Amino acid sequence: MSRRRKSADQSEHKTAVTLEDVAKAAGVTPMTVSRAIKGAGHVSPATRKKVLRVVEEFNYTVNTAARTLATGQTGVIAVLCGSSEPIYYSNMVRLLDAQLTASGYQMRLLQTKSELQDLINATKSSAVDGVIASWMHSLSEEPDFRASQFFHRCVFLDTTEHPNTDYVRIDLRGAVQDAFEHMIAVGRKRIAYVGTSEPTVFDPSSAIGDRLLTYIAVMEKSGMALEYISSPARLNQTERIQRLREYFEANGCPDGIFCLRDEIAILVYRALRDCGYKIPEDVLLTGCDGLPIMECFDPPLSAVVQPLEEACALAWNFLKARITIPETPLQQATLQAKLALRGSMLPEGWEPQTLSESEGVHKEGAFESDISDAQWLRVEPLLRLSTGRKAQIDRRSVVNAILYVAHTGCQWRQLPPEFPNWSTVYSCYHRWLASGVLHSIYAITGVTN
Repeated sequence: MSRRRKSADQSEHKTAVTLEDVAKAAGVTPMTVSRAIKGAGHVSPATRKKVLRVVEEFNYTVNTAARTLATGQTGVIAVLCGSSEPIYYSNMVRLLDAQLTASGYQMRLLQTKSELQDLINATKSSAVDGVIASWMHSLSEEPDFRASQFFHRCVFLDTTEHPNTDYVRIDLRGAVQDAFEHMIAVGRKRIAYVGTSEPTVFDPSSAIGDRLLTYIAVMEKSGMALEYISSPARLNQTERIQRLREYFEANGCPDGIFCLRDEIAILVYRALRDCGYKIPEDVLLTGCDGLPIMECFDPPLSAVVQPLEEACALAWNFLKARITIPETPLQQATLQAKLALRGSMLPEGWEPQTLSESEGVHKEGAFESDISDAQWLRVEPLLRLSTGRKAQIDRRSVVNAILYVAHTGCQWRQLPPEFPNWSTVYSCYHRWLASGVLHSIYAITGVTN
């Protein structure tokens, strides 16, 4: 056989690979392959890794047409995101796409109201299996959407609570308040807020959004004047920097500035430098999102860091559970943002090492619900006494998993992969509940449910 014929045969073989072929090569059942690809059901990490390796070697792709005929599902998830222009939303779409792809699903990105209306009017053959909405806070109240087939298969992912439907909410208020209170504690007297709207006269009663409302509340409580600086999104970056320069030249510079988004903080940074102001000596500066690029400036720029990766993973876990079991009780979780204090908020005399260990400062790789070192010193002896033997598992990871469920309402089977296997966590939960140790853990960590 010629090399060309052999290559062609291999190509034909690759396109003809079936689920059963993958299962045979991996030494598992077809059902296990399906669960491993979707990320659903109980599949051990080692088995899932082995299956995905075979999937990659065989260049296997899910036959969506066959799946639709067999299951009535399309394997497509709609993601509603009003704009991919801000880097924050681009990151959200990228993270969601990675979650969906790892589970064998495809993403359909919708960015306009007409696209949303097309989805609502979709026939069964062109519909999607579920929706993750991250751009329309009022969508859950719109009659057309509430009456559509997708309302009960939708998870909202934003900063708003949505009664009567699944949601993952990122609460910014505590971290934003930390930022303003830090500026005040450092001794700053003129603190401004930079946003994208263009109010002719700043009217606090018309303010919307957690960030701006928190700013107003802290300033009023401190008896300080409000100062709103506009950086309209309709302008390009050069025009926005020029407008900021003109503002600082005409009005002088505030000694503390909070920006609606990290991207705005970068523009303010440039305008301040152009005007000869020093950060943080003359002005403290912070953004809100947590983009990695904020650490690349001199000094590094502070930010309210949103747990976006955790939020995207949790939103997809909620939607998978809803698709698998439509009668699943409401799944609603609130994750807390954290203030990352860096050089732009640390004037001389304030040490980053001290601040990074304080409450309310972001620590990479930790869930908001994780037990603190001080709490663990009190909990660990209780667990050691309750078992009377050397631990075969990482007890602290198990405790963190239980606290994660308590804080988020996540189902045991939907625990993120960073934790031990859900069945191990579930077993420890019931054993510690029966012994009374769990009540002590909850009391020490402040869990009330």
